[in-house]
Amino acid sequence: EQAVRTHYGLPHVIPTHQGRGAENILSKLFIRPGDHVPGNMYFTTTRAHQELAGGTFHDIIIDEAHDAVSEHPFKGNVDLAKLEALVRRVGPDRIPYISLGATVNMAGGQPISLTSLHEVADFAQHHGIKIAIDATRAVENAWFIQQREPGHRDQTITEILLETCSIADAVVMSGKKDSLVNIGGWLALRDDEAAERARGLVVLYEGLHTYGGLAGRDMEAMAIGIAESVQEDYIRSRIGQVMY
Repeated sequence: EQAVRTHYGLPHVIPTHQGRGAENILSKLFIRPGDHVPGNMYFTTTRAHQELAGGTFHDIIIDEAHDAVSEHPFKGNVDLAKLEALVRRVGPDRIPYISLGATVNMAGGQPISLTSLHEVADFAQHHGIKIAIDATRAVENAWFIQQREPGHRDQTITEILLETCSIADAVVMSGKKDSLVNIGGWLALRDDEAAERARGLVVLYEGLHTYGGLAGRDMEAMAIGIAESVQEDYIRSRIGQVMY
């Protein structure tokens, strides 16, 4: 709990056996049959859980994300025109949340910029729509922001990660990526009442809300991994290996 609150910034932390367990709880928590869920592409299990809950997924990513040869630095960005068109068509009341991946797995791990995140946040706040972020590789996303987005070169990975998640009402995480563990995930929420309902759901599908189906050793490993993942030398080396 302390590691998530320190590095991702949300107050309520519900552990799950892995990321798809958090996706399931999030979908059951907010989506009702007939709802529409816009997102910057999709991840397979994320979309499946949204659809099993009765929702319909809509891709609102920029067109460059579908162009494999494009050198756009932030292919994970949201096309606001696509988002606005969907809201006009179905109404904001039928959109439980905007689902954002940072980075976007189905686009080859491409990042979303802070500028795009804040634009979406302003739009969502105006229409009373929640935002959910898949932060499975948000540390990598923070590194791309630091390196590619003007005005952020002097910020630390920790600072950028916190700013990324500051716009979110909910965050899901699979710990097997950025957090360097064999198993484990979590769902983090801002709203007290939503968190209480999520704790009830996690008991049904994962385990008690205190461990979410995880052994204590795995929770401890994830807490250490969260802290180690934001170290500048580590993430520079990790991305550097891929570049090499």
